[in-house]
Amino acid sequence: MKHVTLGEMNKFQCIGSKCPYTCCANWNSITVDAETDRYYRSVEGEFGEELKRNIDRSKTPFVMRTNGGRCAFLNEDNLCRIYIELGPERMCETCKDYPRMQHLMGDMLFHYMTLSCPEAGRIFFSRKTPLQLHVAEDNQFFLPGPENDSDRAFFRLAERAFQVNLAILQKRST
Repeated sequence: MKHVTLGEMNKFQCIGSKCPYTCCANWNSITVDAETDRYYRSVEGEFGEELKRNIDRSKTPFVMRTNGGRCAFLNEDNLCRIYIELGPERMCETCKDYPRMQHLMGDMLFHYMTLSCPEAGRIFFSRKTPLQLHVAEDNQFFLPGPENDSDRAFFRLAERAFQVNLAILQKRST
């Protein structure tokens, strides 16, 4: 499988309370993965009880409850109380990964950052030099490519769209 990664991925660090648009508000849902949920169920004390109350397990996948469109664990300074109380390694996968995303297409796995995050946008659009794209081959995993002609046509179209979008992001003239 080929891994296609934008070089700026490693430069991202959440700016927390300085963010003008916190990712912990106005999302439809924040998914809690099963492994993290198992850990949250084991947390004791007052914060453990709060974790148990504020994860909606009536839906699959489980989601964080919200208060007025804000994650129940977002404090008044726009900081994550799970991060503060338990550490960054105990956040759910959704929160640990965002704004980093992955998209599988055929035998290519694209690693990118969504520009819905202001800090990711700042990283990309404040560059003076073209973005770097890294391609690596991973022979440990193989996923078959498109199965039929319409899948191949869609794959070629999506690949071309990716190239056009990358060219736009690469353009650094004023």
